[in-house]
Order: sequence, then C-alpha cells, then structure tokens
Amino acid sequence: MKQRELRTGYKEIFTRYVHKNGRIIYPKKAKYFHFWVKVR
Repeated sequence: MKQRELRTGYKEIFTRYVHKNGRIIYPKKAKYFHFWVKVR
C-alpha cells in the first residue's frame, strides 16, 4: 500500500514553487514541492 493511500482526510499537493514573504521559492534538488493539506 502506498503512503498516499494512508492519509485519509488529506490531499496531496504538488507545486513547482511557493510564495513566502513576497518571494518565490523554488526547490533546490527537485522539480516540485510536495506536501499534504487537510481537506475541509
């Protein structure tokens, strides 16, 4: 079973960059950022 399937109530998000404090942050060693967001 994959780890993606184990997180009920969360959605997996992939994005190429993140905005933080008015700056755009890109990942250093990957093509995108990956994180989990709780579904409302």
